[in-house]
Amino acid sequence: MEAKFKYFNMKKIINFLFVTIMSMTLAFVACNKDDTSTSSNSNSNNNGIFVIEAKDVLIHGNADNLASVGIIYDEKDPVIIATAEYKNRGFKLTLPKTIEDKYLFPISSWFETGIVSDEKTKIQQIIPGKILGFDNQGYDFEKNYVGYFDFRNSGCGLAAFLYVDRNCTVTGEGDMDGIPTKYDCKFNKGWNTLYIISCWDDDGYVTTKKPSDWNWNWIFHSEDYYK
Repeated sequence: MEAKFKYFNMKKIINFLFVTIMSMTLAFVACNKDDTSTSSNSNSNNNGIFVIEAKDVLIHGNADNLASVGIIYDEKDPVIIATAEYKNRGFKLTLPKTIEDKYLFPISSWFETGIVSDEKTKIQQIIPGKILGFDNQGYDFEKNYVGYFDFRNSGCGLAAFLYVDRNCTVTGEGDMDGIPTKYDCKFNKGWNTLYIISCWDDDGYVTTKKPSDWNWNWIFHSEDYYK
């Protein structure tokens, strides 16, 4: 089966933010005009067990058939690595403690600039297009896929989840497709949350520290929302 989901590196993530920034900002204005509720995210990494918990998910499009959530890796041959029921506008996913080496790739393929403390580090990524919504009939990508989730600030920031096979840091400054970018990332072996900030004409900022003064939201985008 041919996969629908494409590979993202840091450059493509930042481009994704710029492409969607206007539509997402307008969508949030519309959502927040009469609704003061916010989405929340709780990630815990205890003894190598990493849990993604989403609450008060905002809906862009149609979620009538949304019944479950699945996470994939390996875009050429998608493999479901975690599943959860979607209910009460939320879900709770437990990620695998370890990942086989065949599913990992060099950290340099994601961080093309910046100072990496250990170039031998290998990673896996969970980004938009990998946290998927399905109906209640199964996890077939052709038959049951109904949309995808992401975790973001209103237009300027996007979160990703990275697995690293060892402790490492990414620091310094770089250039992402013409966008000056600063890095402040401290990865612990296992799963980590990464925040990618790119607002209008400002420089990019990539960090493992959640910006405390921003409102972050889980959003479900139905398959037909942008058509």
